Amino acid sequence: DVFAAKGTEPTHHHRVTLFRHCKVKLRLGKARSKNVAWPWGKKCNPWSGWLYPVRRSGHTSKNSEIVFLAPDDADRAEGVAGRIWSQAKPQSLHVPKGSFGNGDTWDEQTKRNYEKATHLPSGWLTQRGTDCHTLALSFWGIPIEVKGQRWGVLLIDSRSKNVDFSKINEKLILSMLDKLLQKV
Repeated sequence: DVFAAKGTEPTHHHRVTLFRHCKVKLRLGKARSKNVAWPWGKKCNPWSGWLYPVRRSGHTSKNSEIVFLAPDDADRAEGVAGRIWSQAKPQSLHVPKGSFGNGDTWDEQTKRNYEKATHLPSGWLTQRGTDCHTLALSFWGIPIEVKGQRWGVLLIDSRSKNVDFSKINEKLILSMLDKLLQKV
């Protein structure tokens, strides 16, 4: 178990989310933008390419309106999920130790550092009014293919800074998901 060594941390601090890619997304939800007239953001439109969550582990925090930009232009991909989608390879990311976490202050510079480390647009945390102490500090993800076509991204995240992702069997995950999603 990847999270077994984390001891007394609640299980909801560790999540697995399956994101699906869609070329067109007309409704992005309230969390995407305060601009109701054009919620897709600057230089984006409904047909820019988007990742949205379809399944999330656990029994809490399942309802998420989070949507990440995942265009053909890899430099513009948002979030860790968008980066994994655009680079089409498994990746892990640990936010630099000592930069964030419980007890640390989350001033504007700290928020900007987190946004940069996790490939989020500048001002994203402030705009969403995110509670910074609930943000993930460790990530692992893999692009998902179904019938030979990229379908989405599987993302594992944790509030813990030191998760051992080396225990993940990528081939097993991919073969299981390919079989499960064949009918989707």
